[in-house]
Amino acid sequence: RCDSFVVETAVHYPTDISLLWDAMRKVINQLADMGENYHLSDWRQHRHNLKSLKKCFNQARQSNQSKAKNADDKKRETHINYLNKAQWFIDKAELTLDKLKAIAAPIWLLRNIANNLSHAKRQVSQIHRRVVEDEKVPADEKVYSIFQPHTEWVSKGKAGVPVELGIKVCVMECQHGFILHHRVMEKEQDVDVA
Repeated sequence: RCDSFVVETAVHYPTDISLLWDAMRKVINQLADMGENYHLSDWRQHRHNLKSLKKCFNQARQSNQSKAKNADDKKRETHINYLNKAQWFIDKAELTLDKLKAIAAPIWLLRNIANNLSHAKRQVSQIHRRVVEDEKVPADEKVYSIFQPHTEWVSKGKAGVPVELGIKVCVMECQHGFILHHRVMEKEQDVDVA
């Protein structure tokens, strides 16, 4: 007997704007810490920067729930404002990253910041495509968590559980209920494994 189930990951419900907030929050906090350690004043107002970005994020999030007549225009306006603010911080972060490279900061820290920056850039691109260009972003391009990138959106059609966030695992059992084999199904469906 072969059966699959979802091992859920501990992630919040993913929206593109919340994933952008997660990535930018990590970038700004990491660069503020690095700036303190290496005496760079670029991010001395990082708390204020985070508050202003969070305000734009909340406005974009609230515009998604609006039922007003001009809701689409308001949604587009708040999302563009959020994207512009995030892009400004991304550009500033890239300049700071160049300064840190020049003074020989630890490579592993720079890679971590660059990784979070790439997540932020991807989210900016996807939000722009979805909101401004009215394009539907394909599922294979989406990421559901920047902290656990292996997380998948699984819709198995179970009653009461329309969607699960996690990773699928397939288990093969013998007639006596002993597990003979298991397999983590990354980017695979049940029919591919059976």
